[in-house]
Amino acid sequence: MGVLPAQFETDQLWLRACFPDDHLRNEFLRSTHWKMALLGSSGGPGMFNHWDVIRTSSWQVQTKGRKRWHICSPSQHGLMYDAGKVDTFHPDYERAPRFRQARCYLDTVGPGEALYYPMDWWHQTESLDETVSISASIADSLNY
Repeated sequence: MGVLPAQFETDQLWLRACFPDDHLRNEFLRSTHWKMALLGSSGGPGMFNHWDVIRTSSWQVQTKGRKRWHICSPSQHGLMYDAGKVDTFHPDYERAPRFRQARCYLDTVGPGEALYYPMDWWHQTESLDETVSISASIADSLNY
């Protein structure tokens, strides 16, 4: 994959201070999805509709290909059913009639573009091309 971007190295000081043990540090990174490189195939399903139970905001930078996003605010929670129960790109309104009332956002992110979604927002993705994305979680006063 080559050399990772510099932002993947900026956490090392505080990670070592907070988690002096390699095992603890690795467990934190794995369980929080702190920073990830995501690969997708052309026409691939991406990630099912969900909200992040780790209660963080996130950003994602598209480095290759295009990815389609469907994003809904927490105010739509009662219309979303459970994680993975509604394909927001091809909804079955007979199985999920409340979803018809949802007011959400649809966007396509291309190479060099970034997308941010706040804590507790529902989101689903779909790869339109072969994709490479870099994603990270954000810790703040609401979720530290």
